[in-house]
Amino acid sequence: MGQVFSTFLLGYAPCQIPAGMLADRFGARRVLALCALALVLTTIFMAAAGAFFLALLLARFLPGVAEAPTFPAAAAADRSVPDIDEIEVEPENEDAADIALQRVAERERSEAGRRGNHSYRLAEELKDLIRFQQCSEPHP
Repeated sequence: MGQVFSTFLLGYAPCQIPAGMLADRFGARRVLALCALALVLTTIFMAAAGAFFLALLLARFLPGVAEAPTFPAAAAADRSVPDIDEIEVEPENEDAADIALQRVAERERSEAGRRGNHSYRLAEELKDLIRFQQCSEPHP
């Protein structure tokens, strides 16, 4: 069984660098979509491989190759999302941004009972951020 499970890593590890290059060239979303489709197909092949040892080894190797792009493509997708510090708000829209954050915080707080404590903490952090911003920036 160790050989069968190790075969996955033999496909996964060496394919990460080329997969990252594909994600940079063709876009992370496309590569992730293709990766998901390939993973579904290789999983079906794994079920069809049955008890044939060589077919089982190939059936474990191919999902490793298919899953190799997930980390590099997700990292490439993360680079395309701007940091919150990089988002610039026009001076005339600052009040609108504050109001939007307050509304999100209020909505998250009201839904905290249904979704659990995590949402409540997020709402509290947003409210603290808004209070800090209001106190630290003098309004004319």
